[in-house]
Amino acid sequence: MAKSLAPAICIVILVFSTPLLFAAEAEQTYHVGIIATTPNLDTAVQMVLSVGTVYGKNIYLDDDETFALDTSRVKVSLLQAQSEIAKAYTSHTAVPDATQKIELPPIERQMNVVYEQVQYNENLAAALSESKEAQTWYAEQNDYDALILVKTEKLKDFERFQVQWVIPNERTIDLVDAVVQNGYYQALHDQLANAILQTTSKGNLASVYLENLPSGLHVQSDSETIPLTNNLLFLSPGEHTLTLTAPSYQPMEIKVSLKANEIHHLSFTLDAIKFKSITLHSDVSKVNWFVQGKDLGNSLSISLLEPIYPLVVTMVGDGFEKKVVQLDTPPKGDLTIHLLSGELSDPTILKDAQKDFYKRLRNTILWFQAYVGSVALSQIYATDSPLWQIGVVGTSSLALVSTIALVMEMFSYEASAGIGN
Repeated sequence: MAKSLAPAICIVILVFSTPLLFAAEAEQTYHVGIIATTPNLDTAVQMVLSVGTVYGKNIYLDDDETFALDTSRVKVSLLQAQSEIAKAYTSHTAVPDATQKIELPPIERQMNVVYEQVQYNENLAAALSESKEAQTWYAEQNDYDALILVKTEKLKDFERFQVQWVIPNERTIDLVDAVVQNGYYQALHDQLANAILQTTSKGNLASVYLENLPSGLHVQSDSETIPLTNNLLFLSPGEHTLTLTAPSYQPMEIKVSLKANEIHHLSFTLDAIKFKSITLHSDVSKVNWFVQGKDLGNSLSISLLEPIYPLVVTMVGDGFEKKVVQLDTPPKGDLTIHLLSGELSDPTILKDAQKDFYKRLRNTILWFQAYVGSVALSQIYATDSPLWQIGVVGTSSLALVSTIALVMEMFSYEASAGIGN
């Protein structure tokens, strides 16, 4: 029987409190603990965790659940306040003001759900199986808003597999109650998914599972972009127009009629866009070509008759660095791809080349200094001496040759860098 809810904006409790209680309730999230009440059910619990995370990531609360959650959070707040008082008396510190108010925000009717797997414990399993009070106590102690209990029962050659959604102080919902053989719980995946979707969405959602998705699929529902997770869309029940687009494919519109709490499987095929053929060239030598991971052999160039974009081309050649190029759109014409010499990518060779370059730069500067010095001295002493003339000519010649060699090397580096583009 549904309980009436006061339309108050917030619940105000006259108790002892600390400011930390406000922060604890700032972001409302619905917490669910998943617990096996019979041993050796780790695989089954993992399946429940996985299915819940996908199909029950949001929950819509009805009046009974909202009332139960209100009651539980008020009780937890009171317990926290009492704990603060006990700590204050024990530590002989100031006791919190008894007139201070705890203001809990109103329970949101839609929340994100966080699932947590609880490690199996024999005593805990026995208590939760036998007592509703134990379920409520455990949920309150661990800040769980609901529990999912997983258990099995031996039936000769079969097992009775049960999964229950427990709302403390409210009710228990049977998600799955079925017979399996040889521990094959995965056979109940779809049934569990439907049950969790129904329990959490309360008729507010339907799910669409898209089969055979092309890479980069983008989905709009009634002109609104819809996030796609694990091939799934979550939409409101009713009629929708889905617009499906993907790179290199013609867009498609599909009209769907969705029923609440149901998972609809949608199979479709997008027509590929036919692009003009292109030819790819290597500018250095024959290389091994790989297109979309497929080996197309060793050659100087290749032709692709019906390319599909995005296109990933890999070139591997002896003495050259492997080159990977991604083309998101068709090029304007044939494409020449440059390779970088493998030697230029060797850290040791590159380091030695840098040392040689700086050594030549230093020598060039020294020769220029010698030339400038010779010219300056020739203006002061023995200007007609052949030795000064030889010194000026010699130093100027060496400085000029060294400068030309340095410039040529710089052009070589620039050309090498251009090859890698």
